[in-house]
Amino acid sequence: MKIRKFIFSAMVITAVLTVNAGVFADSQTSDNTVQASEEQTEPFKFGSNYVRYPRFNPIHSSDKGQSEIEVGEDCDTIRLIFSEEPINFYLNVYSETEGAYVTQGTEGLEFIGNATKIFDIKVEKAGTYKIGVAGNNAAVDLAGEIQTVKAETGEETEEGNQSADSENAEIVPLSEEESAKVLREQEIMIGDPDGNMRLDGTLTRAESMILILRTLDKDYADTQINAQTSYTDIADHWAYEDIKHAIKMGLIEGTDEKTVEPDREVTGEEFIKMIVNALGYQSDVETLGGYPDGYVQTAEALGLLKGVDTVSETSITRGEAAVMLNNALDIPIMQTTGLSYHGEYLMPDYQIMNGENGTELITLKTRR
Repeated sequence: MKIRKFIFSAMVITAVLTVNAGVFADSQTSDNTVQASEEQTEPFKFGSNYVRYPRFNPIHSSDKGQSEIEVGEDCDTIRLIFSEEPINFYLNVYSETEGAYVTQGTEGLEFIGNATKIFDIKVEKAGTYKIGVAGNNAAVDLAGEIQTVKAETGEETEEGNQSADSENAEIVPLSEEESAKVLREQEIMIGDPDGNMRLDGTLTRAESMILILRTLDKDYADTQINAQTSYTDIADHWAYEDIKHAIKMGLIEGTDEKTVEPDREVTGEEFIKMIVNALGYQSDVETLGGYPDGYVQTAEALGLLKGVDTVSETSITRGEAAVMLNNALDIPIMQTTGLSYHGEYLMPDYQIMNGENGTELITLKTRR
């Protein structure tokens, strides 16, 4: 099995994709894969029209630096094996044989939410394919292996797309005080310097980001984000590094192309959006009309709003946020497992990681 090492790196303003030279020392050769094309080590620039969303065109005049792989007649899958679980990035696939993108969207760019480490891209034709990755207004550094996989015969696999349903809603909510106690024990909601949780107080957008980042990964602050952003109101903010983490992980977008408004009180709808994005259910949201109604409906289906009286476009209390965060801890996350054809284009496949049908049970609590 011939396996190539790849690194995707994307940053705001100037994004660079490089493919590391060389193969892994323990790479084996077998009939299951077809040898990839020669590595390209020169950097490839995505372009400069980055404001809120990146644009990536793999057919660049330099034609260098794309992750390129040859798919043989006996193969039906391009497999990316990430070194760690990638969260929220954009991916496109270009077929040299067809001379066109086989992923949909602007310049073939598909949004990929929480993704599995093994990410399969199903293809229907042999030929040369180019894979491109871009970030969401922050650096994306994805490394791992790329290979082709021989087509399987015989047993068919179950369709991967799923959505939130009543099975995810079996949540018994705690009171605000009980929820806050759980979050303190989990080192998510700490309180003020005197230990007061101030459950009747409000939260800023920056404070909300930090709570959800702690819910996702209690050690997130140990990882430095080496990236610039186009937002002009966060450079001198006390939570600058935290905000960069939140942007990279797709929890938030700016209120416009230049501002994040970190010190403004967060609304109930905005807080719900951050949690639903953290759980990976963005695909459900889009089918329900997007922000804000799609997020609220998805949150209700997941059981996220149990124990919360009202959710609106006005600010929420720390107590209401505590109940929602505690509910979120036990909700199975949704992951993107790969791309397959849905009609004319390659589209994402989703899997709820609820421990059923051979899946692993993964929640925000188990990931911590």
